[in-house]
Amino acid sequence: MLRRNQLIICIAYLLFVTCAEIVTIYEPKIGIISHAVILLALISYSALGSDTDRNFSLFLLALVFAPLIRILSLSMPFIHSNFIHGFLLISIPLYIAIIICMRVQELRPKEVGLCMPKQNRENMRIGVAVILFAIPVGIVEYLIVKPAPLPVLGVPNFIA
Repeated sequence: MLRRNQLIICIAYLLFVTCAEIVTIYEPKIGIISHAVILLALISYSALGSDTDRNFSLFLLALVFAPLIRILSLSMPFIHSNFIHGFLLISIPLYIAIIICMRVQELRPKEVGLCMPKQNRENMRIGVAVILFAIPVGIVEYLIVKPAPLPVLGVPNFIA
């Protein structure tokens, strides 16, 4: 019975996300609200279900990132700032959510892939090859795109 309820919850989540994405195509602000409702529902159900099945509760907590990322990406056009600064502002709540989720799930950085690889000659050769290849590719890309210089990062630019 418990597994059946979990399956129903997962299917409902998938349907709600699909509906929210369809709504987002036509009306982004309502899409943000839809994803916010999904986000709150996931957090609430994860908190309420933590007594019955901890693994499923942690699974629901991990699913929180999909609507959170969607809310942040949809809110990007509403930030009246430089595009690069917008990414910086949006990444802050995402990193905070990741750290909180890791703490709640009792995950160590190594378990989520945040570790340095073992240093051996093969890894060093691959790293040097990537760097040597990336430098000329970056120069060619710069010459093709010819980007404008970035504005100075400071408090007045965030306010403006």
